[in-house]
Amino acid sequence: MNAPAVLPVSGFSFENKTVQLKAGWNILPVLSSSNVDYHLLLTQLGSGLIIVTEIAGTGIIWPEEGIYTIPFLIPGKAYMIKISSPGFFTFPD
Repeated sequence: MNAPAVLPVSGFSFENKTVQLKAGWNILPVLSSSNVDYHLLLTQLGSGLIIVTEIAGTGIIWPEEGIYTIPFLIPGKAYMIKISSPGFFTFPD
C-alpha cells in the first residue's frame, strides 16, 4: 500500500459457551475472547479429564502424570481433549 487505508474486520460472539464432550477424544474449540486458565478445565471436568493436547503444538495437560505445559487455552485455537465419561465444559464470559 502506498496510502493509509482502513480494513474493517467483523466477527461474532458465541452466546452459548458450553461445549458438550463425549467420552474419549474430542476437539475443544476455545469459545472465549480471552485466555482461559487451565485450572478451569480441572475444576469443571475433575477426575474425568484424562489429557489435553495442543493441535499442531507440543503443550500437554496430563493430570495423572503431573504435566501442565499449557498454562491457558488461547482464543482462536482448538485442543484435543480426552475424558473418561461424557461431560460439558463452559467457557467464561
